[in-house]
Amino acid sequence: MFYDALPFRAVAADVLLAVENGQSLSQCLPYALSQLPPEQRPQLQAICYGTCRWFHRLDGELNQRLKKPIRKPDRVIHHLMLVALFQLRFSERATYAVLNETVEACRALDRPHLTGLVNGVLRAAEREGAPEPSDDSSRY
Repeated sequence: MFYDALPFRAVAADVLLAVENGQSLSQCLPYALSQLPPEQRPQLQAICYGTCRWFHRLDGELNQRLKKPIRKPDRVIHHLMLVALFQLRFSERATYAVLNETVEACRALDRPHLTGLVNGVLRAAEREGAPEPSDDSSRY
């Protein structure tokens, strides 16, 4: 994929999809980092590692909010929403910026038909807050 034309959230979602498909983060992240401007590289790395670290907690929350799983061809959007949830829960980034930039990343990934879903799920997540984890197994 040509990462130079994508917002870094879309790049992060694509990297995380590659991890889901069997690559390790240390295999696919260096190429993605090399394709971005130097000022975006630390942010991409932090988002990818952070989303992986909290994957089970974020994925559990996202799955609770979705009425049905996202179709396999659109799975990158699932990871895009995980990136946004990570930023909402664990970063200082302004909520409106996370929401707006995630919807724009959804468009950049050629999934404009899913922008309403992305916006609705993330707005609900921000409004309702994070669910309480049941135990420490939510982190690995």
